[in-house]
Amino acid sequence: MLLSSALLSLAILPILTTTTARSLPIHTTYHRDITILGAGASGIYAARYWDHGITPSLFAEFNVSVAPVPQPAGLRSVYVDFCTGNELEGYVPPTIEAEMKAARNWRDVAGRYDEVLVPGFWKLEEGMPEGLVRPLGEFVEREGVENSVSWLNAIQAVSVGDVRGEPAFYVMGLALPSYAATGLLEGSEIVPTSASNSELYTKTAAWLGPDLLLNTRILEIRRPPSSCSCSPSS
Repeated sequence: MLLSSALLSLAILPILTTTTARSLPIHTTYHRDITILGAGASGIYAARYWDHGITPSLFAEFNVSVAPVPQPAGLRSVYVDFCTGNELEGYVPPTIEAEMKAARNWRDVAGRYDEVLVPGFWKLEEGMPEGLVRPLGEFVEREGVENSVSWLNAIQAVSVGDVRGEPAFYVMGLALPSYAATGLLEGSEIVPTSASNSELYTKTAAWLGPDLLLNTRILEIRRPPSSCSCSPSS
């Protein structure tokens, strides 16, 4: 997805460095054309609706009603070997209490990485924390939260079979940072009442109109000191 030529109005509170500074307006509004390339982590966040921060306001802006996630009923859990796909025999799943404890453990560990992962990934320019590069299996063993693996697999937050081989960053940074685990623990997840995850995207696409370019590749990006431009393929 490419969002092009959108108008950005940003209110900034000026910082006064001395008490004798001349009078300045409290807010200054800047108008800029911006380009947003792709979805990335933001797209993953938007695809899994958390009742967190500005999320409910965004839904209300586009008249998309939301409600708490309904609790599943009448479902039967099937436990399988992620390497073979065969159903496990004699497997005793963890209790609800054990799963909640695992979620709390994961939240606490993930919270230690909030400084570099929340609210965005721009701080990673200084380097990825060594622990997050490791496979999740190694990461949870080093952190002493091995009991989180079955819970992470159960909720399928990263849409893969066995999460143990995935880099810890993919799981923590893209699927389950600390605030997402908190949302699960507090039961604050929300979904559109229409049960359609595409409703928000359909309405925002209509609002963006010709500024939204789909099936588009960026051929060139120029970033001189005073401006920035890109050349899309469509």
